[in-house]
Amino acid sequence: MAIFQTLPFEALEFINSYLLPRDIAALSLTCQNFQERLGSGNQYFWYRILRQALIVPGSGRSIPRKIASGIVNLQEFKEGWGYWKEASDLFSGRKTYACRYCLEADPVSRQDGGRSYAFKSKGAVFGGDTIQQFCAKCRRDWFTDLKTFTSGFPDFKVPTSIYHPVYGEYLITIPSLIKHIETQGTSYATITSASYKFKSKWLAPGLEATKWSASLGQEDAEYIDQALCLLRESYQQDYRHLHIALPPNGYYNLLTFTLYKEVLGHLKPHPSDVVIFSENIIKHIMAFIPILKAQKTDTEAINLAATFNREFLGDPKDFSLMYLKHPDSGVIRGLLEPLTNPSGSFNWMLVYSRAYFESTANDVRCYWCLRENGGKDTETNRFRYHSFISKDPQHVPWITSHIISKHSDFIFVRPKNDWVHNNFRFWSFLYGRHHVIDFRDRAYLSPEGWERLKIKPDFENEKLERFQVNFPTWCEGWATPSEYFMM
Repeated sequence: MAIFQTLPFEALEFINSYLLPRDIAALSLTCQNFQERLGSGNQYFWYRILRQALIVPGSGRSIPRKIASGIVNLQEFKEGWGYWKEASDLFSGRKTYACRYCLEADPVSRQDGGRSYAFKSKGAVFGGDTIQQFCAKCRRDWFTDLKTFTSGFPDFKVPTSIYHPVYGEYLITIPSLIKHIETQGTSYATITSASYKFKSKWLAPGLEATKWSASLGQEDAEYIDQALCLLRESYQQDYRHLHIALPPNGYYNLLTFTLYKEVLGHLKPHPSDVVIFSENIIKHIMAFIPILKAQKTDTEAINLAATFNREFLGDPKDFSLMYLKHPDSGVIRGLLEPLTNPSGSFNWMLVYSRAYFESTANDVRCYWCLRENGGKDTETNRFRYHSFISKDPQHVPWITSHIISKHSDFIFVRPKNDWVHNNFRFWSFLYGRHHVIDFRDRAYLSPEGWERLKIKPDFENEKLERFQVNFPTWCEGWATPSEYFMM
């Protein structure tokens, strides 16, 4: 702690950039040194936090006029003004024009008298009687509705919650929920694990009998889960090039969804946007049971998992979508196909290619091939866009197949150009026969914007960045929508 206290303020400020403003305030109360550097002793620090949260809107956010007109002393720093007290009043709920956690005035959820919040109520949300106010993002991170939780964990009885008439939901704080669960003898990390959720649903009362379930008992759930974990571990280690569309936990969940339907007879085994595997997969999974029951070395079961994945997902060292012959491989191709859609993860490639090579717009160039060749353009790194979807025999856009096959080390990487990524996208109509670059709000690119965009890449000096992929919730199987928890 002594070393942490003596860090330069610039280092402390960088570390605190990863914290919510309320957490920074809590840290400032731990000792006198932090109080002087991060708390009431540093009014300019809190002026900057308030200004960033309230005056400088984030992406896709604007400050309502009534809120902006009511915020004083933030256009420039004024000596003697209590910026720390202003932030503290927001944290405590004494003032209600911004979120109590992140201090942002977010108009996304709803407005009431110029004030915006996810919900507002008097009562024992935290056991207090002050007004509780949160922006839409913090509401998601710190609260969950009981319907979402109890549908996944019907065996857990939860404490009294708050009913909010605007949302028509019974809401409970996630920290309270975690504490309540762990007082019953089970850790929250355990019940949210994929294995726990799978085994808890196995042969639950009231399910239909199937040809599989008649010969399987509760003990078999443990062996089947071991088999699924081996398949997931093999997939995680050897099939990193497919993680862009299906993360390891998502692969595990797709296998369990199939089991729920074919073995357990669930009428609604999975979310509506998921395509499950066929009964062929069940036979492979059941082959693990006698091996695991024999309690021999793990080698045989590990080899079986690798053999199954190789048959199903192809050779990881020589991957090609054209060689996927398993009847269920179409599910994998279906997951890969949207990556090059206008909102897909590889859409940036189409924007760059269209901008850099306007004269032959129907040919899409691979950025990574050009980079490897020092910018030299060849026929081998091109593909005509109009046949991406309509004529491709595997129904997977060429750029997606090309990147995961030839450039797997760069699947989650793109050139760092915030101006392009934040403002433009490639938009395609009629399976690619008509396509344009437009602004995010669907306004077509202006001549000035086109000239600014049309800059050849500097492959030697251009920096790269990792980009975030937002997987569907079923891929990770979260118990709540929250991204993080605080005890």
